[in-house]
Amino acid sequence: MNETNKYHIPPKLDGADSEWQGLIGEQIDIKVYIDHICVFEEPWGTKFMHIMHDKDGNSYKWFSERKLKETWEYHIKAIVKDHIDYYGIHQTVITRCRIIRGEN
Repeated sequence: MNETNKYHIPPKLDGADSEWQGLIGEQIDIKVYIDHICVFEEPWGTKFMHIMHDKDGNSYKWFSERKLKETWEYHIKAIVKDHIDYYGIHQTVITRCRIIRGEN
């Protein structure tokens, strides 16, 4: 059994199905899976960029000083900060994330 099946994480799609979620400034309530975490060392501290997706293949990006755990599923509430197009993939940038629940 590979790691993906072990944690019952839906497969990450190629991004073709990703759509922007919510309106800018609106609060959204979503369940996401962490795909990748990038670490940025800055003069004022360490920042983490979380790339996530939901069960429908929508892509989300969140910058934080807090690092979530990869391969975990999280139920979060967040504010939509922006809608961006990253190499043809629609990403919803979120901010002010509140973790409702995280599980392995």
